[in-house]
Amino acid sequence: MDKIISFIRRIRSKREETRKMMLAVSMIVSMSLVGLIWVVGITNPKKEKNEKVVGVEETLKPFSLFGESIKESYQDLSANLGDLGSMFRNIKDGMEERSEKEIIELEPTKD
Repeated sequence: MDKIISFIRRIRSKREETRKMMLAVSMIVSMSLVGLIWVVGITNPKKEKNEKVVGVEETLKPFSLFGESIKESYQDLSANLGDLGSMFRNIKDGMEERSEKEIIELEPTKD
């Protein structure tokens, strides 16, 4: 525990630019490790001893599932926005019809 505290104190005593550089390098290294583990986990699924995985190379390419989910999300979003546009057009048409019906002509009064 004393080694960790002394290491933190040593980092605090360095210049701010050096601390920022250390932070950036540690973030890049840690995210690279996470990405590497993720890609290896997708491309090499675990197999049981007696079970064969058929067609894994075709269906679980590293980014195929991610790409398909993005594509589906985009299609759903565009469908929802299309419905939203038609709804606003219907509201606008209804408001125009209502405003044409509600015009009241007033006659001037004499005081």
